[in-house]
Amino acid sequence: MYDENQWLPFLPSRQKENLAQAIGRRLLEVERIFGVKPEQFLKNSYYKDADFFVYNSGSVQLWFEGNLTHALAMYPEQFSIALLPEIFSATEFGKHYCSYRLDKIDERLAPKSLRDCLGQVCEDVRIWTFTDDFVTDEVSEAGISYLLSNGKELSYCIYLHDDLSNDYLLVDFVYPQDKVANCFSLRSQKYIEPYTSISST
Repeated sequence: MYDENQWLPFLPSRQKENLAQAIGRRLLEVERIFGVKPEQFLKNSYYKDADFFVYNSGSVQLWFEGNLTHALAMYPEQFSIALLPEIFSATEFGKHYCSYRLDKIDERLAPKSLRDCLGQVCEDVRIWTFTDDFVTDEVSEAGISYLLSNGKELSYCIYLHDDLSNDYLLVDFVYPQDKVANCFSLRSQKYIEPYTSISST
């Protein structure tokens, strides 16, 4: 889709203005694009049915009111994710990929906590930066989270969880403090302590 240098402008830190547009808008739909279908994913007995939509690795699109869409994907070969400028479809990723929308997918394949995010107003967007014990010059903007009006936090992230390079979409994910270098709040336009409440920013 893009070469290495073309990805750089799409880093979360360079897309703060676009990300911040979600604040004050209701989340209408969540879409994910996977290369692994439910029957393949659930062959692993480690997973439950409801894990498919959140723990399956794949890009995500968040649809907000006012015709705003955030298309999020992994930054190849880096410790980061990216906000892409276009609305993408499964066909752009190849014939082996499928698109799944939260409001249309079998209820068994997504947790209720995720469905409860639909219709909620975004109150803040936060950029999470990854750190580790080894030294690297690579980018490390590995998480974006949306704080919602029902108190839930919707996170799209890599590396900050235990499965390293897989990109997950998680509700109320507790970011491990030993892996977080910093957290930037777009609502307050400053770095904050993780898990700071809206009233404190």
